[in-house]
Amino acid sequence: MKPIAVYHWWKEPEEDPINNIRVPVLLSIATLRAVSDMPIVVLQAENEKSWGYFPDKLNFKVENFDFHLRKYSNKIKGFRHLSRIYDLNQWASVNAPDSDIMYVDSDVFFFKDPLPLACKTDRFCWNGWNTGFFYYNQASPTFSSFFDAFDAYVRSAVYSPVMLQLIKGYVNYEEWYGIWDEMILGYMKYQHPKMFNTLPDEEHITAKTIDLIEIGKAKVFHGNGSIASNPFTKYQYARGLLCLVIEEFYEKICKVLSQEDILNIFGKDLLEWSKDKRFSILKNASSIKIYKNLIGHYDITLFATNNKKMRFI
Repeated sequence: MKPIAVYHWWKEPEEDPINNIRVPVLLSIATLRAVSDMPIVVLQAENEKSWGYFPDKLNFKVENFDFHLRKYSNKIKGFRHLSRIYDLNQWASVNAPDSDIMYVDSDVFFFKDPLPLACKTDRFCWNGWNTGFFYYNQASPTFSSFFDAFDAYVRSAVYSPVMLQLIKGYVNYEEWYGIWDEMILGYMKYQHPKMFNTLPDEEHITAKTIDLIEIGKAKVFHGNGSIASNPFTKYQYARGLLCLVIEEFYEKICKVLSQEDILNIFGKDLLEWSKDKRFSILKNASSIKIYKNLIGHYDITLFATNNKKMRFI
């Protein structure tokens, strides 16, 4: 049985899932569907919206849920984000109790089929610092122990300021979330290393790690830490634009979406803007170095806008 790819999505006011390049779940799904026939499920919470004909066209399911940690909404600013592992576990316990679960962030885009997975799924499998892509087997005894420990540390962080400060020491950044899963997992990987398997870099690359691997082996690219600026709204984190400016992802969405679909998602202005800005990561990897801006993010659309003359440094 193939793993199930699961997305965790909710809308902000006035957003919908189709022409949403801020949280580009639909585009991520398109790149995955272009390379794999694995089952795909979107867990959707709050103000359910229509996905139009895309679930049928791209063969994925949308299922409604409520956040497990909603009861802590007055204690945890980012209770929606922190609910992610709980919500996946709750859904899979009912719907896929024996399956491998592969979680995918909305800004994760696929170069190639993620299967076979690199790590054994008997443990929680991630890259050790970011939870934009991870997987595990729901039925594994080790995962059961992992989940019990994760739950215990989350609740300790909620109720104990001392414990919260201790756990925060295992990440090197602050977030508005208050408590977030990478903070908990960072602490756990030191306290309980046998609960984890670490993904090889090619299974979850970001702009930060792209130069650590032989690029042809890369399976996914995660937009974490990348700037993708919408030239018309000036919003800097429109990471759906990566599917317009990066040749490999544009080719993937064109395999499974029509030009009318793509126009519906991006609009005419963005499509016109992107025509002379597309570049290949795989073909030009040896000349691409990472450009980091003053706040420490990797500016991919700046590279594209300068007609690829500016190397990432």
